Amino acid sequence: MSTTLRSNSIRRTFITAVGTSAIVLATTAVANAQENSALIAQVGDTSAVTLEQMGAGNKAEVSQTGTSFTTTATQKGEGNSITIAQVDDSPSDSTADVSATQEGAENTIALEQSGRSQAGLTQLGDRNSATVSQTGMTDALTLDQEGSDNTFTLGQSGDSNSVAAIQAGSGHTATLGQEGTGNAITLNQAD
Repeated sequence: MSTTLRSNSIRRTFITAVGTSAIVLATTAVANAQENSALIAQVGDTSAVTLEQMGAGNKAEVSQTGTSFTTTATQKGEGNSITIAQVDDSPSDSTADVSATQEGAENTIALEQSGRSQAGLTQLGDRNSATVSQTGMTDALTLDQEGSDNTFTLGQSGDSNSVAAIQAGSGHTATLGQEGTGNAITLNQAD
């Protein structure tokens, strides 16, 4: 297990956790500033989490149970929240990868993966929300939210399903579901 934690006056947290089992709880605080917080729990082999937080009041929770999970998360701004849960105890040569980036204020990502899937989520702006459930093998999501007050909900179950979604502007809402095998959705919502 390797764990690195740094903090400086710009309210920045950088955490890397790799190993068989790791539990990391970190908070950073600067005089007259709100805290950033991170909770990382890993059970299994060859999984990795890299988390970077800059700003105030950001929260990140990552839970990985199984093998070969990778999570990379970046939060810049204030009051952002990322919750990621990856679970799969079946032996597999494939990995489950999540990349999440938030820049702005009060953005929320909640993602749950059960199986071996990929997700890349980017939120640029304020008060954007993404709720994702992936329960299958080799499902894929790419989501870009740019603007404010956008809401995205996805439920994927089955195998080899894909979603590529863009929400640009303000006030867009999308609720998507995929079941079965080999389905694809492309969504573009813009002002």
